Parts: sequence; structure tokens; C-alpha cells
Amino acid sequence: MATASPLPRYKLYIGGKWVEPSGRETFPAINPFTQKPWAEIAQAGESDVIAAIAAARKTFETSWRKTTGLERGKLLFRLADLLEQDAERMGRLETTDNGKVIRETTTQMAFAARQYRFYAGYADKIWGKVIPLDRRDVFDYKFLSTKNVMIDFSDEERDPFAIQV
Repeated sequence: MATASPLPRYKLYIGGKWVEPSGRETFPAINPFTQKPWAEIAQAGESDVIAAIAAARKTFETSWRKTTGLERGKLLFRLADLLEQDAERMGRLETTDNGKVIRETTTQMAFAARQYRFYAGYADKIWGKVIPLDRRDVFDYKFLSTKNVMIDFSDEERDPFAIQV
């Protein structure tokens, strides 16, 4: 009698490494078509979230903030290439996880790659004026659009702070 093979188990990705969740808890990913589990997913706890935030902050402070727009663009182009190369498998994963038809999810993977390429092309073309504030982790950024509308963005809110026509 054949035994069922174990489900794929997905860990957390923190600080450039795949790690077990601190509480060792997982939850099943359910295929909506079969109503059966298809994978075990790591359940992040509070300490895992704190560790992920600390790792992201460290990466930003030590390397990402020093990465030029040109280098960031190259990385986004590479991500788009990888996504496009693996679009069929990624589409199957999405279909298994959320129940959408495969022709949609595979097409969506190709579209996501296209979006990454769009933003990769802009990575070294941002211009405007950064206005220093009294907090190092917040900035204002001004630019003039093609419609002669000036928008002042605040990084803290990610919403327009002021619009001047």
C-alpha cells in the first residue's frame, strides 16, 4: 500500500535565510477546488515579525539605501526575467492556492513581469527636490508633472501632502 507523500512545507524568509517560525506553528494551505491541503505554511509569531522588520531595516541601512537607481533597475529587470521564466509554475501555484483558472494566473504572472520592467525603467529616472525634515526617516519630495501640477509627497503618509496647480 502506497503512503501519501508529505505536503510541501514553506518556511519564513528572514534576513536572507529560510527559517522555522519561532513558535514552530504552521497552517494548511487549502486547494479551493479539492478542499484538501496542498502545503504547510509557516505561521509567523510576534518575534518573527520583529526579526523580519529588524532584518529589513538593517538591509536598508547597510546596503539598499546605497544602491543606485541604475543598480535597482537592474535588480528589478532580473526579477522580471525570473518571474517570466517561471510564469507557468507560479501560475499553477496561484491556481492551486486561490482557485483561479490557470490561463488567468499564468497571464497575470507575465503581466507582473511587465510591471516590474516598467518600474525598473524608472528606477534611475526620478528627479525632483527632496526637502529635509527634522526626522531622518521622513522626507518630502517635490516634482513638477507634465500637466504643470506640483505634488508634495510625504514618505510617512505616502499620500499627497499638498497639490499646487
